[in-house]
This record gives sequence, structure tokens and C-alpha cells, in this order.
Amino acid sequence: MITLAICDDKAAFRKNITAICRTYFETKGIEYRICEYVSGEEFLMQEYPDILISDVRMKRVSGIMVKDILARMQADTKIIFVAENKNDITEAFGRNVYGYLIKPLKYDLFCRKMDEILEDIYAQERYVFCKRDDRFEKVFYKNILYIESSGKATRLYVQGAGESKISNLTIGKWEKILDKYEFARCSKKHIVNVLYVTDINHGIKLVNWITIPLGESYRKDFMEKYYADKSKRAVICRNDERTVGGAD
Repeated sequence: MITLAICDDKAAFRKNITAICRTYFETKGIEYRICEYVSGEEFLMQEYPDILISDVRMKRVSGIMVKDILARMQADTKIIFVAENKNDITEAFGRNVYGYLIKPLKYDLFCRKMDEILEDIYAQERYVFCKRDDRFEKVFYKNILYIESSGKATRLYVQGAGESKISNLTIGKWEKILDKYEFARCSKKHIVNVLYVTDINHGIKLVNWITIPLGESYRKDFMEKYYADKSKRAVICRNDERTVGGAD
């Protein structure tokens, strides 16, 4: 089920966008739940949804302030801003922001934004099973920091996990599987999730301060993928710095 929140202090707009959302989801045959909020304060007191459609200008807590709070909380809510005119959207960008729409909303433009968001949401639910001892466990692509070649197998390093996961897939196979997602090959032995990259110099620094080598023959393609996904990239860093060797 897709959960969606509409945050606007004008009842007429909330009614209008709710009707548009219902038409969209029912046409697509997608199960959904919509909640309406009259202010940013009210929205932030509830469980965060998959998608937020928020007015930029609201009293006390604006849509921009809501966006910044969600970023600090590392919430994965996808955001579409709405505004009366283009002059109101100078700050309508950032992590998980999918742009803006001008009131009154045009249905075709709304559908394009929603299609993009849903594609990313469904992509985040992709996963692989990795063997651990005598059982298999599910690992979601979105949680993988990087993948490292280990002989004919690979090790998956996952955000928040104390140990790496073993996969029977080769690094070359993973490169093909993850090509359409936010991953890029950076060396003969490594593939990195670019959403977790915080800095690039001689190596690639990730959010937990792990540094992955960047081979010169991979730099051009890696940088293209890195900048293509720049608006989605995570910005919160951890404090367990270490370096991984082996660039080629």
C-alpha cells in the first residue's frame, strides 16, 4: 500500500488534490491511503508517509521547514511541493524532493511526478537473498552501502549491519543487475551505492566514513552516475571511519 499525505492550510485545495490522487491511484489499480493535514506541525506529529504533497507557504511551519526536518530525521518520504506561483519555490529542492507544481494542478504534470516517485519507491523494494550460516536472509538493495568481490562470490556491506553478507553472484553479475539503480562500479573489486557517498577525492567516502578506492578507468562513468543522482543522495554521516583497499 502507498501512503500519501496532503499538507495545506486551505481546505479547498486539500479536497481538490485528494480527488486527483484518488483518480490517479484507482486508474493505476494501486492500493493507497490518503491523510490530510492543515499544518506542518500536525503532519510532523504523525507517522511519516511514503509521499508528501505540501504547500510551500504555510503559517508557522512551512513546507520547506517540514522538508528540512524530514531530512534530519533521515525519513524516506518523497516530496512534491505546490505553490501559488514560481516565486514561492526558490527553496523547493533537496533530498527526496521531486520538484514542484503550480496551483491549480494540471493532471498530466501531476501524473508525471507521481510516476517518477512510484518508480523509485518500487525500485527501493528490490532485494536479494544472502546465505548466512544455515539460513537465508533478505537484503534490500536500498540498504547496501557497497559490494566487494571475494573470489567467485561477493560480500555485501549493509547499512547498520555488523557483518557483511555473502552472495554467490559475481561482481560482474551485480554490475548488470544494479545498472538501472543508484549503483556504480568504481574499481575492479567494488560497486558503490552512490546515495551513500559524501565525498570523492582519491577515493570514495561513504556516510559511515568507510573509504572505497576509485580506479582511474572507472572514474568517468562513476562520476556521471554520482552527479545524476545528486539530489537523492544521503547527507547524514556516521563516525566509524575505515579504509577499504584494492583499486585497480
